[in-house]
Amino acid sequence: ELRRLLDQQRERMDAEMAELRDQREQMQNALLARFQVVEQKALAAWSETHSGTNADAPDLVSLLDWTLAERDMLVEDRRRLDYLTDLVQWKASLYSKGGSDGGVVVDASGKALGEGDTLRGAIDAARNVEGA
Repeated sequence: ELRRLLDQQRERMDAEMAELRDQREQMQNALLARFQVVEQKALAAWSETHSGTNADAPDLVSLLDWTLAERDMLVEDRRRLDYLTDLVQWKASLYSKGGSDGGVVVDASGKALGEGDTLRGAIDAARNVEGA
C-alpha cells in the first residue's frame, strides 16, 4: 500500500514538473516573439533613417540603444515644440489685447533667455541672464 501511495505521489510530482516545464517554454517563446517584434520595428525605423547609406544593420543591442537615443531626441524635440507653442500663444494673447507685442530671445533649444516689452528689452534681459 505504501509503495502504491509513493508511486502516485511521484506521478503527480512528475506531472506538475512537466506542466511547469511546458509553462516555462511557453513563456520563453512568448518573450522571444516580443523581442523579435521589437527588433523588427526598430530595424524598420533604423532602415528608414539610414536609407541610401551602405551601413550594415546593427545587432540587437546596438539597435535598441539607437532606438532609445532616437526616442530621447524626440522627447527633447517635443519639449522644445511645447515651449515654442506656449510662447506663440503668449504672443498671440498680447496681440489680441492690443498691447505691446513684446520681444523674446530664445536659444537653439527653444529656451527663453530673455523677455521684454520690446525686442531691445528682450536682448538686454538675455545678456543679463547669460552674463554677456
